Amino acid sequence: MHEKLDLLELSPQEVTAIIEAFLANDLLTITTSDRPGIPDEAQPVIPLQNAIGDRYGVSNWSGDWNTKFFSIGGGFLKLAEKAATLRPIFDGHYRQDFDPPAHF
Repeated sequence: MHEKLDLLELSPQEVTAIIEAFLANDLLTITTSDRPGIPDEAQPVIPLQNAIGDRYGVSNWSGDWNTKFFSIGGGFLKLAEKAATLRPIFDGHYRQDFDPPAHF
């Protein structure tokens, strides 16, 4: 399996936009369908970890439209497009033990 990893440094404005999107759409109150997925249907997850280490995640089947979920996810897609224009930090065979250096 092939893998490509990008490293994207966010500006303070981009970080603020992400936090504002989480707050405006009240990420942790988003409820999504608990139906079984359709074969090969994507189920993106928006993960969140707070300052004390508590982890949360909200997922949504791609066939179900949830305005709040996709408002947040759309911002991440824009960042992914930006990252795609950069040189990858790793491009090769998938390695489960890959640990990228802290600084490049």
